[in-house]
Amino acid sequence: MIEWRRNGKTNFERRRWGFRISPALSWIDSLANQLGLDVAILTYQHDGLADQYVWTSAHLNDLDDVQSVADRAAALKALFDAALIVGRGAEFNPFPLEDMYELDQERIQPPKNGNILAFPFSDEYINTKVSTHFNPLPHFFGRVIFQARYDAVTREILSFLGVNGITWISLYAALDYLKHNGWDEAEISFRNLAGKSDLDRFRRTANNAAAIGPYARHGEQGWAPPKHPMTLTEATEMLLPVVASFLDERGNEINIAAKWSSLIL
Repeated sequence: MIEWRRNGKTNFERRRWGFRISPALSWIDSLANQLGLDVAILTYQHDGLADQYVWTSAHLNDLDDVQSVADRAAALKALFDAALIVGRGAEFNPFPLEDMYELDQERIQPPKNGNILAFPFSDEYINTKVSTHFNPLPHFFGRVIFQARYDAVTREILSFLGVNGITWISLYAALDYLKHNGWDEAEISFRNLAGKSDLDRFRRTANNAAAIGPYARHGEQGWAPPKHPMTLTEATEMLLPVVASFLDERGNEINIAAKWSSLIL
């Protein structure tokens, strides 16, 4: 029999569906302790093997057919990946979801390709009262996924970054999301999150095939390449903290702490 453990404990709220993962991360156990409410990483041992891991969520509990599980899991995994991308930057490489388990029956289901356009959350679980043990607020990863329940802008930014990863196009799109929601370049500069000249250098690099070849964004034409084009590493290190700050402010605006308090048993 497989013994499932969450955060070192076996007596946790049960999950119905899960996906085996094989993350090459030395900090996977630390990550599991920072996820809070919406996503969990379970640890298990089987047939004397070393610890192995399952990615799961209570948002999958109310689903009965395998395709619906795969669809919602794909959409939720995009939020999860983006939370780690924004929170940890280039050092995080998303890992795939592998075998699908019916955890309560310890049975493996054939893998299915999921539809990332599915809504990632369960209407039933969103309103479920929970223990304070699952508090998502202390850690960035758990907090922004929880925030995406209630804020479409947060959900859209995370979904886009989670699906596309760190590219010139996805970073440019993230900057556009911020601009369309009140944080233009002047505001970002005013907050001392990035300088106007650096943001201009990013845009002129991202839009110019002469600077970055086929990786350039298909957008505005005729931009003169900057004298010193920005590298993707520089762009990532500049913009992901800006996105993180924006998401923190969105959380304050919708009073994410009150959302959590309303769910506590």
